[in-house]
Amino acid sequence: MSGLTYIGNGAWLPEVPARDLTEDEALLHAVAIAAAAKAGHVLYESVKDAPRRATPDKTKEKGE
Repeated sequence: MSGLTYIGNGAWLPEVPARDLTEDEALLHAVAIAAAAKAGHVLYESVKDAPRRATPDKTKEKGE
């Protein structure tokens, strides 16, 4: 398992942070996250499945 990306749009689970989770946190809360997903409440997705966020291109020099 790898880290998880939070996609819950404000929804949360008791005692589970409503934010991206590290691999260790994902393992710690795996049972609660899986139970919620089984009930139709998908709040997290695998980091490898998440769309990549655009990041600024820092290779360009100023003025170009």
